[in-house]
Amino acid sequence: MNTTRNFIKFLFLLIPIFPVLKLQSQDLLNSRRSSYYTYIYKLTDSEAKKIYKNETWEVEESYFHTLIDSFPTDSQYTRKLETGHYRELLKTNKFSDITVF
Repeated sequence: MNTTRNFIKFLFLLIPIFPVLKLQSQDLLNSRRSSYYTYIYKLTDSEAKKIYKNETWEVEESYFHTLIDSFPTDSQYTRKLETGHYRELLKTNKFSDITVF
C-alpha cells in the first residue's frame, strides 16, 4: 500500500514536467534536412574520365580531396570557376546529392 502511495506521489510530481518538455522539443517535421552549405570540389582529369566513361554517378570518397569553395545551399553559385571538372556536394539527412559539372 505504501509503494502504491509513493508511486501516485511520484506521478503527480511528473505531470507538471510534461508541458515543459513539449514546449522545448524540436519541430523535426519542419526543420532543415540538408546542410547549410553546398561544397564544390575539383576533380582530376582521370577522375572525371572515370565518372563519364563508366556513367557511374556514385563518386568515391577519395574524390573529395580539393575543396574549391562553398556557398549557402539556399542560393545559387555565382562566382567564376577555372576551366576543369568539378562536383557539387549537398549533404542531406539520408544521402549526399552529388552533381558533376
